[in-house]
Amino acid sequence: MRAIGVIFITRIFTVLIVANIVISTSIPPTTDTTLIDQEVETTTILSYTTIDDDFVPSKPLNLTVLEVTSTTIKLSWRIPEHTNGAITGYQVYYEHSNQTFSGPILRVDSSSSSYIQYVLPNLKPFTEYKIYVQALTWKHIGNRSDIVTQRTDISGPSPPEVVNLTCLAQDVIFLHWKRPLEYHHTIDWYIISYRALDEPDFQEFSINSTAHITESSMKLPNLPTNTVYEIKVRAASVSAINPRNIIPGAYSDPKRIHLQPGCEKMQPLPRQVNNNYNFVITIVIVFCCFIFFLSVLALVLWRKCFHAAYYYLDDPPCQGQTALLIDWEAPVEVGGEVRTVVPVNEFSKHVAELHADGDIGFSKEYESIQNESIMDEFPSEHSQHPENKGKNRYLNIIA
Repeated sequence: MRAIGVIFITRIFTVLIVANIVISTSIPPTTDTTLIDQEVETTTILSYTTIDDDFVPSKPLNLTVLEVTSTTIKLSWRIPEHTNGAITGYQVYYEHSNQTFSGPILRVDSSSSSYIQYVLPNLKPFTEYKIYVQALTWKHIGNRSDIVTQRTDISGPSPPEVVNLTCLAQDVIFLHWKRPLEYHHTIDWYIISYRALDEPDFQEFSINSTAHITESSMKLPNLPTNTVYEIKVRAASVSAINPRNIIPGAYSDPKRIHLQPGCEKMQPLPRQVNNNYNFVITIVIVFCCFIFFLSVLALVLWRKCFHAAYYYLDDPPCQGQTALLIDWEAPVEVGGEVRTVVPVNEFSKHVAELHADGDIGFSKEYESIQNESIMDEFPSEHSQHPENKGKNRYLNIIA
């Protein structure tokens, strides 16, 4: 029997067992060719590819933003080129203001598509985010995808405040409102909705505006009379993502008015406005500060006027001596002149006499007191203390 060729079929397995983990390495398919008597037969060497769990998944591919709202971003991506294990889920990360957050883990299984979609929730309006994705296996967290940067859309403005709703005539309503306190970017429209109470649906119309206008007003003419109307207002802004979209805000509190003949002559009811809690809080704070200031001022004045130290309060009581009793009504010789007390009914006359000739009488009285004080047996050292000198009405009088 003529030998045509010898076919070699080789199967190579390299098995490494470490810590009960089996890792097999694949060898790419090769072809072994043997030439015998000019006849050629080829044989393919078989190879087997297995998973190495010691390698993390590569990065997810083609991370793309699909849709954007004020609080969500819809994303899509493709599975990593090298999974290095069964992908069990994906973790989406987003950065804002130098802080990194993560959304809920998106769980997947082997039957999932290679094209993944995910909605990132609970975001802030009109805020820029940096987003990336990582694949998860049962053992590892994969490499991060390329980063995409996306700003969320604006949200609708807060409710305007209707400050005046008045009947100008039996068929005309005057409406006046204030700009919303909160809005993103700008205010482009106001939407006015009104209806008669016996009608289920509101009629609407819009007027242009800007954020620079703090108060707006308008008239609603040609309305059927003898009807109660309900009116509300809301602001709207053009989308920052798609200029063709208008994002409306919340409605103001509904107001009602009764149109009837002669209603413009009737005394309008006091307009209803929302309580301005910030103003009340400011008034309370100012009042508390004022009370505190008065308390501090009273304490300072008390310490200054009533808390001075008096040396004589610390002096021990005098013992062994009897207080001398002075007979103030007894005649006294002063400067060779005998003087007595001045009766009450003659006191005014006595003072007038002292004022005569340029108050010469007071000068003589002072000189006589000074002369007598030199010979006075009563001490006056208390008046010479530094803290008492300032209390004397006249510095040159020793009391």
